[in-house]
Amino acid sequence: MNIIRLIKRTHELGPQGIAQTLSRRLSKKVFAQKYKTKALQQKAGSGWHDLKHNYSLNSFENFFGQLTANNMVDTIWTSPTFQTYLPKDYTNKKSIQKYAQQTINNTYDVLGSGPTSHADIIPWHQDIKCKNNNFFEQLRNTFYQDIVIPAPNNVRHDEYHPDIKVPWELSRMQHLIWLGLQRDEQCVQTFIKQVDSWIEHNPFLLGVNWVCPMDVAIRAVNLIWCFHFFKNEQEISADFWQKLICSLHDHALYLEHNWETSDKPNNHYLADLVGYLYLCHFFKPIQQFQKKLTWIQKKVIHEFNKQILPDGTCWEGTTAYHQLDTEMVLHACLLDNYVHDNLWPITEHMIGFLEDCGKVHIGDDDSGKLVAGITAKPSNNITKTYAHFGLSIIKKAGWEISFRHPTFNQKQPTGHFHHDELAVTLSINGQPILVDPGSYLYTANPTWRNDFRLAHNHNTLHVVAGNNKYENLFQLTRATNTTKQSVIQTNQGVIVGDSYIHNQTKLDRSITFAPQKNKLMICDNIDHPLSSPTKISWTFLFHPDVTLTPVDHFTWSATVSNTIKVFIHSTMPFSKMQSFFAPAYGIKMPCSKLVGSITVRNNQQHTLTVGTTLKVPLHDQSDHY
Repeated sequence: MNIIRLIKRTHELGPQGIAQTLSRRLSKKVFAQKYKTKALQQKAGSGWHDLKHNYSLNSFENFFGQLTANNMVDTIWTSPTFQTYLPKDYTNKKSIQKYAQQTINNTYDVLGSGPTSHADIIPWHQDIKCKNNNFFEQLRNTFYQDIVIPAPNNVRHDEYHPDIKVPWELSRMQHLIWLGLQRDEQCVQTFIKQVDSWIEHNPFLLGVNWVCPMDVAIRAVNLIWCFHFFKNEQEISADFWQKLICSLHDHALYLEHNWETSDKPNNHYLADLVGYLYLCHFFKPIQQFQKKLTWIQKKVIHEFNKQILPDGTCWEGTTAYHQLDTEMVLHACLLDNYVHDNLWPITEHMIGFLEDCGKVHIGDDDSGKLVAGITAKPSNNITKTYAHFGLSIIKKAGWEISFRHPTFNQKQPTGHFHHDELAVTLSINGQPILVDPGSYLYTANPTWRNDFRLAHNHNTLHVVAGNNKYENLFQLTRATNTTKQSVIQTNQGVIVGDSYIHNQTKLDRSITFAPQKNKLMICDNIDHPLSSPTKISWTFLFHPDVTLTPVDHFTWSATVSNTIKVFIHSTMPFSKMQSFFAPAYGIKMPCSKLVGSITVRNNQQHTLTVGTTLKVPLHDQSDHY
């Protein structure tokens, strides 16, 4: 089996991909040979004398003055474009004060932990949500290439294993931005304490916080932002600034030898490049970095052009990672005029997709951001299809509907897709009704990880025992879609449809939204030519706010705050089951889902049609269909 996979992978890579893979591995190996022994002796990190000698710098005072003269962060922060898409908390004095005070108090809310306070030690190597929070502490003196991310197999749902994303998230240093926005005496001292602590407890190339280049890049960006917030504070010593600047140089050196390249590049590589773009601008007074800046500018432009689909969407097939990519390209554009001139049209299309998505969430979501995140004002009254992403969005008469087309290209990475082919989501007047389940966890519980991306937790139909084979936590078996998306607008409403084939069974779904009747109709057709019996299952997953009550054998009411929002009627009976919804990474909330199934047994070609209607009730609720 391993030989078969190797042959398949070799075929996928092709000569160019094989060469790229071997080059990346060789670069990391050479880097390890040069730095591992020094790192284990905690002597790999650079000091001011190293920078001064290697780059022929004069006095530190002169170099520091050149660094502080660069106002790149101020330019971004004061940009009307940046302010337009900046989340409101970052300009709200009460929010800034609240989150700055939490950092001063050594209190952190990390990936669903809730505000968690610590005495004196900053938990750089802990999953603060895990009882075994010393797991990563034991790896503090381990060379980063020797650390394997734990992902135990066959775990129960009630188990939670140490999640490496938690210490990674805290070490992104995004919580220090609040200190820079508040910038009083306590904030200055806390900033010094935090940076000193991180550098002391995370020696260059040792421990979990040097494992992931993406997180190294994001940390570098946030430290650069903090440098510019605090650079004029007279009480901060030159020794401290030397330490921070040398650490940023180590971040740049690390990225140069640890690019997350692949034959199927992803958001990690984009983050690597944007982080390095920041570092090259930061170290622009050094001539060698000026030359590197020319290279990274072209690389950023090339990679965003490669990873953003022709309709301006993220090719990883998820709205959350599209949001992260949009924040990164926006920073790159505002940071660098050369990048801006080449990428701004793409950026506008990416922002447009965020505006059209509104409350629509599709695929994986790890709640990631570069600095502050990005927010876009939702668009209204649209019917639009993003053909390459595979998503139709309808917004009319207070209804917000999405339809997931089974679009997929074999050149795309599968890691953040879900088995959500033909899935529907629905909000009415801002209230989510039918929802995508989210992600909840990755490596901390692979069982939950797989549950949240299975078809039976999405608002779709599927062949039971299909769509559930996983090569690993960040790969998904998906067939390339060969059908044609159908979107028709009439005077009566909008009709959207698509289909895909699973083991010769064709699953076809069309939805018809009639705004004048306040009704959404879902029609499913199953074409099963096989002689063997096949079970087809349906799922409708409801937001935690929604309470489901049976009306009759084929009808349910969906209630929010004692008010019936919709009636759900189907030609087949459904049963209510408990399920879970993840509004953000690390958080899951109980919710309800309706589940129904039919076994197709006909030995000849068998076509089955199932219809489901969701309708806002009239004042006379007895007349709901």
